[in-house]
Amino acid sequence: MILETKYASGKNTVRYKKNTGYSNHRELFDDLKDFQQQRDDNNDYSLQVVSPPAGYNLVFEDTFSGNSLDLNKWKMGLPFGSFYTDPDEHGFYFPEDGKLDPNTKVVSVNGGRLNLDCTWYPKTYNVDHLTGIDQERKQELLSNCNPNIAQVYKKSQYDGFTINYGGGAVHSTDSWHYGWFEAIIKCPANKHMWTHLGLHGVDFAPPEIHIVDHKSLDSATIIQPLPNIFHGAVSPFSPQWGTEQLGWFAPNLEYTMHLFKPKRMNLFAGPDRLVQYVCHWTPYGIAIYYDSILYRYYTAEALNSLYNNNLNFTNVYFQIANGVTDCYSEGNNFGDDHPYQTARLEVDSVRVFQQ
Repeated sequence: MILETKYASGKNTVRYKKNTGYSNHRELFDDLKDFQQQRDDNNDYSLQVVSPPAGYNLVFEDTFSGNSLDLNKWKMGLPFGSFYTDPDEHGFYFPEDGKLDPNTKVVSVNGGRLNLDCTWYPKTYNVDHLTGIDQERKQELLSNCNPNIAQVYKKSQYDGFTINYGGGAVHSTDSWHYGWFEAIIKCPANKHMWTHLGLHGVDFAPPEIHIVDHKSLDSATIIQPLPNIFHGAVSPFSPQWGTEQLGWFAPNLEYTMHLFKPKRMNLFAGPDRLVQYVCHWTPYGIAIYYDSILYRYYTAEALNSLYNNNLNFTNVYFQIANGVTDCYSEGNNFGDDHPYQTARLEVDSVRVFQQ
């Protein structure tokens, strides 16, 4: 039950603190942590939401009421390929049909939820025999600028390379320019999980607005949501190619101003309750809300690369994924069970509003 609804404008907004980059807003972090501590003290698992400002209309909604994914609204997998380019990030792959085999799904809909699973299911790839969405990637993989990476794929022409975990991922068929983007989800519970909820450029990326990049590391239950915003150019198709370097904002680093010892806000009982996550993207800035609280606001000036007049910013699609942490190595202890039976990401609803 929703006990309290707040609005993203006016005096009802809770603990509004403006942040425009790497400023050290200790008071904001203390407020955020106090809010979660209050939930803990009161054993409060209720869903609290913030609503879009007046004048915003619903343009997209999925409450996953059927028994299968609505393929008019979603595509399965990730649009760039089923695995990352860098072999150091081969912790997971995302099948484009949502299946590891005919009987094993990592994308399913039931009980009013979209379920994205992560399962131990090793798959061996050969760069000469890529299929589906990966077919166009051979040259990209073999000509990677890092010779050590390229060597992995050249060697795979003979031996192949294996990725151990298959994960569920979806991205929207529609795309939007500016708006209020929200998802209500329950994070997975297991060690070394990677939960991703974000907005990605349709024509090229960056831009990428990562609403949630959660990595559970050595704790199966501590949820530390990490929003970050990638801007600039890494693609020759971007109008900013050659003029802008890739940059990113990671608000969790701001509390101590120490790159290697960040103090993040922990969400109370993140894997045990539904939490609303929101990105409000306007011509003036980007606001990120967690659990009904404004977590960060970046002005257009602070994100100049995203608001460059020559770029005019590509449309974005919604993307949701569940995998193991991207820094994969055989020595890591990924959870206590195979096949990750508790590592389900549950999505209750996704909505987009625009003016």
